[in-house]
Amino acid sequence: MKCPDCGSEEVAAKSTGETVCESCGAVLEERALDYGAEWVAFTPEEKERKMRTGAPLGPGALTSSLMTDINRRDASSLSPKQRAHAFLLRKLQKTNAMSPSFDRAVYFGSKQIDRACAALKIPDSVRKEAHIIYIDVISRGLHHGRSLAEVASASLFLAVRKANLPLSFDQLLEKKGTARTYRLLVTKMGLRLPIPDPLAFLSKLAANLGLEKSVEKKAEEILKRAKEVGISSGRDPAGVAAAAVYIACGGKLPQKDVAKAANVTEVTVRNRYREICDALKLPRPAVCERRNGKR
Repeated sequence: MKCPDCGSEEVAAKSTGETVCESCGAVLEERALDYGAEWVAFTPEEKERKMRTGAPLGPGALTSSLMTDINRRDASSLSPKQRAHAFLLRKLQKTNAMSPSFDRAVYFGSKQIDRACAALKIPDSVRKEAHIIYIDVISRGLHHGRSLAEVASASLFLAVRKANLPLSFDQLLEKKGTARTYRLLVTKMGLRLPIPDPLAFLSKLAANLGLEKSVEKKAEEILKRAKEVGISSGRDPAGVAAAAVYIACGGKLPQKDVAKAANVTEVTVRNRYREICDALKLPRPAVCERRNGKR
């Protein structure tokens, strides 16, 4: 800061809330608010010990149940009977702290979303978006009659689709009713999601299979041509990408390996590669036709 009167940059903040020029004594600011901590720490350990706040709450945090946890070690000096009673109180406290049905639903669904994101290494931005979608679903009451696990999985897949991540339906949705819940949420919430692009799945699939760059490039060209003729529309993008890779490598890779790398079935790979070959007038790899009993 520079003094407007004398041009000096020697200014100092006083404990009275004023900012004063040290050269000419002009008061540059008064009643300034100090948003910093009122304590002083000289080491990282001391700072951590004195801090009373943390990171801002994420969208998955409970709104009315920021509960105090009764630690197990607090009961270490008690008798066995007193310890059993303390553990019972701890359990009741956790249950009662989440008594509202809304908080209960948010808690359990958010935990499932967090576990799935950690297992699949989904970006934090997508995880937060999944929390927001899930809470919106619960707020609208669209979860009634459905398990929270299905709603949480469907919300996560909605967030994945909105971010256009290369994750297939089967990787996220394990329960039978989840696909139905997902379609219902799309309809009820009036969402318009981007059409998944099989090209987004190609790089990861090629890496999983250890393909050469020339094969990956050929598969990319096949996918672009398939997109132009509309053969990839309305089909599982992972399955289309797997079929393009299978065609590009001339059927030299087992369908089982390609299907496993793409997390789809062998039947999907077989059906998609035949559709692509027929639509693009490509010769079907002779080796795969022999494997399927066709000469």
